[in-house]
Amino acid sequence: MPREITDEVTVELLALLGPDLGDEGEAILRRIGSDAPWDLGPAVEGLLAARALAHRSRGFLAELTESYYIDEDEDGSGFHEDGIRDHDFHGFGMPHAAWYSGPFMSLLQTDFRGGVRAINRMLNHAARARVRTLASIGHYGAVSDEELERYRTELQVTGTARTYIGDSHVWIWYRGTGVGPYPCMSALQALERVVDQLIQIDIPLEDLVPVLLDGCESLAMVGFVVGLLVRHIEKSDRLLDPYLSEPVIWQLEFGRVVQESSGLAASSDGVVGGDRRSWSLREAAMMLVLRADEARAEELRQVAQVLVERAAQDIRSAVPGIDDAEVQRQLVSVRGWASGMDRNTYSAEATDDGQVLIQSTPPEPLLDALQSGSVDIQRGHEATRLFVEYHINSKKGLAEPRSAETLVADLTSAEQLLAEPPGLSVGAKWDAPVAVAAAALEAHLIDGVGLPVDSLRFAAETVIAAAEIAGQERQFESEESYFEQGADRVAARVLPVLLLPYARDVRTVLDGHDGTKTYARVAAAATSLASSLPNEVRVYLARGLDRLWQVPCAQGGRCHHEDALDLVIATMRDCALGNWDSDTGRRATVLLADPITQSLQQVAGDAIDFRRLDAALRALAPAVVADIGVSERAEALFTAALAAQRRALLAHERDMDHRGTHALISARALLTLIENGNDELLFEHLDAFADRSDLLGVFIRAVSAAGEESTSRASTAARIWPTLVSRVLGYEKDHKPFEGRHYGDYARASLMPNLAGEVAYLYRETAGAPIVWWNPRDLASTVEEWLLGARGDPTCTDHLISFVRALDVASQVRLGLPWIADLVLADPDHIARRSYLLSTWLIEVRSAVTDDALLATWQRVVDALVVAGDSSLAPYSE
Repeated sequence: MPREITDEVTVELLALLGPDLGDEGEAILRRIGSDAPWDLGPAVEGLLAARALAHRSRGFLAELTESYYIDEDEDGSGFHEDGIRDHDFHGFGMPHAAWYSGPFMSLLQTDFRGGVRAINRMLNHAARARVRTLASIGHYGAVSDEELERYRTELQVTGTARTYIGDSHVWIWYRGTGVGPYPCMSALQALERVVDQLIQIDIPLEDLVPVLLDGCESLAMVGFVVGLLVRHIEKSDRLLDPYLSEPVIWQLEFGRVVQESSGLAASSDGVVGGDRRSWSLREAAMMLVLRADEARAEELRQVAQVLVERAAQDIRSAVPGIDDAEVQRQLVSVRGWASGMDRNTYSAEATDDGQVLIQSTPPEPLLDALQSGSVDIQRGHEATRLFVEYHINSKKGLAEPRSAETLVADLTSAEQLLAEPPGLSVGAKWDAPVAVAAAALEAHLIDGVGLPVDSLRFAAETVIAAAEIAGQERQFESEESYFEQGADRVAARVLPVLLLPYARDVRTVLDGHDGTKTYARVAAAATSLASSLPNEVRVYLARGLDRLWQVPCAQGGRCHHEDALDLVIATMRDCALGNWDSDTGRRATVLLADPITQSLQQVAGDAIDFRRLDAALRALAPAVVADIGVSERAEALFTAALAAQRRALLAHERDMDHRGTHALISARALLTLIENGNDELLFEHLDAFADRSDLLGVFIRAVSAAGEESTSRASTAARIWPTLVSRVLGYEKDHKPFEGRHYGDYARASLMPNLAGEVAYLYRETAGAPIVWWNPRDLASTVEEWLLGARGDPTCTDHLISFVRALDVASQVRLGLPWIADLVLADPDHIARRSYLLSTWLIEVRSAVTDDALLATWQRVVDALVVAGDSSLAPYSE
């Protein structure tokens, strides 16, 4: 395709013609969609462009939407393949998926049927890619149909049996809480709002649901429909019945409700019945029963009967030859669900406060069966208690210092849970016990809490054993799995302390001699963790090595620094990619030979799996500054690893570090290394991105975020920031640091530091509240230097507002208002209604504007924005 046709500006301008595009313009966009679909982004991702195309011939925007988002070259068999092209970068702190992202609102509002068909095709392709990825985990070779079969679910929700693709994550894509492509989540969130609008104008649900399920082959749309019917349950009539009769849907919905507590869940603002997100099918069934007349109540009993029958069929299909008694035992929970659809189980009674309590009580035989599992439930409750105390409360800083008595009692509970794990509990068998054992080891070895020998033996043995079996007990792990509470992650973080000289007594307790055998066992277990499939395990191991660098090696004993460096090397040995393997459908993994520093330097950028460098980059910086025997080698290895990460990122045409997680690891390491000066290593890394606005902005933001994590890094970030800003602005002389669709704006805006969002990065290391390390007063001359190129830019305006909010309101006005006025008055038409923060900030600070000159400035800004169309400021305009 000629570059003149696929140029971003050309594509967007063609799309903006909308109804005036003409047949020739339409043919050009169709040709791009056919021959270079990845270049269609400006036509479908731009809000105004998509809205304009929506008024072209019906079906045209749907066609372009499919062409752009569905990546036919991705089927889930390769590296980071989800089958869908990404959204354009929305900016730091912005949601990765949202109802207003992409063309979906405009598409659905003008071509509902065509839009739904396009979305279903996206969902189908993405679901197929996901299940192929899942089926290939730990598998080297072509994925067979049998391996894909476990991700196919037969449902009869349309009246006939049909197979749907996906897993529990696909089911909750519409909520934004599952693992999957963000454009699919955005599409479903837009669909929610459009369907709500159609229902409000009295389009019957019985007409809408068949449209939604037409062409549906994935669980994503089925999950969406269930959520829709529950939210509009008063209008659902009998439409929910087929879903209530499917056991797998009950299970998926219970899982969704748990995920609703996630901070990633899409906002329900503006969605009808958003408060019902917390309902499972149990609450939905109760609502239907309470609203039913006698005939309808009998229908619901029949639905309950079908639910139990299908559950029994599923059990017998899963375990051929299973005896009836075991079937009945496994049906206990399902019978409990079914009892909620039987009006005869309901009773009403008045409470002491004058309310009426309505509840369903299962029949006595069912209660007896449920009671038999109460012991297991109690074990599950204990596992949950330990999980909350030793993971959640510890992470949030809510855990109180634990006495030896508390630790001994909880270690006893942990030992019992390992011996008799509950059938239902949070996490896997080892997760809660290992969390307790790890805390006990740290308390003893680091904080000096005395523990009995038996308790120490169990704690150490549990952590080591968890490391030795890491990866064996958890399904569906991948390189990018994120499960920080997992036993292998916890073990990786704590296991290294057992290599320290002062852990000799604990090692001796385990092997009964001098602890040498236990040391070797710990080192072997740590080496196993260093090559774990999930990258997260390796990163946690790297964190656990921090204490090893700080403690001198024992005289005459084994040097734990050498062993720690060997572990670091093991984490990165498989970071190289070989030739394409047609059998596995991916590039082969190549193990780097020693000396690994030289081997790594010879690997081309497009043959580096930069994720596998994270743990080494995280571990090596503390080793370098520790000034120990291995520091010189650690520095050489760090320099090679950082250069390799750079080469790998630059080898891709788009930013593959979607969340900035890998940039944060390198930024943190660099701030650690330059704490005492010699900033060139950081600036050398920065300079490499001078012509890549996407990578440049991500790294600048990562440096700021790393500064929020500790007082030492905060001080370093504050020291280098004026130089960093001047250096980046100076790139414009010979480079293009601020070019690129949206990325350039955000790269420039990132020069004004803002607090990172709570879920912006995966591996943050904040000990408490993030540190606001910048003082706008100290950076005043830097801001003045930056303003010239930022004028008229709404993204820069928002970042500047967040930047000055580090001050009290009076100082925001005195120092920040003139800066904001400089940006806004340069082009109020471009900023009005495009800034997320400006109008609110102007209203917030109005009461603090007491100086006549500043008041006049404030008024000019407000009046200019009102003239430009910002109606929210109209009451304040003169």
